[in-house]
Amino acid sequence: MGDVEGNHIEVGSNIILTGTIRGQGNFIRIGATENPQTLNLHVFGNDNEILIGTGSFLQNLRIEIGSARWLCSRARLRIGDGFSIASQGRFILPNSGNLLEIGDNCMFSSNIVVRGGEYPHLVFDQKSGAYLDVSDGIFIGDHVWVGEGAFIGKSVTLPGDCIVGTRSVVTKRFEETHCVIAGNPARVVKRSVQWVANEFMLEAQFPAGHTAFADTAIDRINRAERERAEAMAASDVRAAAVQDEPD
Repeated sequence: MGDVEGNHIEVGSNIILTGTIRGQGNFIRIGATENPQTLNLHVFGNDNEILIGTGSFLQNLRIEIGSARWLCSRARLRIGDGFSIASQGRFILPNSGNLLEIGDNCMFSSNIVVRGGEYPHLVFDQKSGAYLDVSDGIFIGDHVWVGEGAFIGKSVTLPGDCIVGTRSVVTKRFEETHCVIAGNPARVVKRSVQWVANEFMLEAQFPAGHTAFADTAIDRINRAERERAEAMAASDVRAAAVQDEPD
């Protein structure tokens, strides 16, 4: 709904775009995906930019730029290729000039909120009168995993290959890669970690861990369960074939 004309909108294959656009000069480009994905987009204001790379898994991600009562201009949201997020995710950029950048191959769980500011609510230092709700951008590097229910606030940096723990509240900039960031407020709780999205990617992405994982009981259980599931599926196919045979 809204003022679609006067804005530049590019939507790749398998992207279902819903929501509202009210304003002019907004630039929206969503890359193609392999399977149908829905993006819930609400843009109120002018000259904002939303870029999402290819191969995303969006699960009805809700992006809010400004609001019906408080317009937002020149905000920028950029997400790299291979991004995935589970259900009920919200990215909120309420302030003009807000910036959110997310690198390639990041994996976000469910119920995650990323918020670039608090506008229209205004927060000042009582003594000096300085305006405090100032953000110079949220920067999330490549291959970052964010756990369920995490909150990421304004002026946050998450370096590449980090993990954010479940229900963590992240409110500052971090500099170390390959670490676990967790808690409220979040802090580094473990260093020198490497995460891989699933065991099928392990040999290619982290060979050093492939043999170690193969020696664990978890891997043996997983393989046994997969073999059992494959046998059951094959049995179902044979049973269906028998039923389809003519009398």
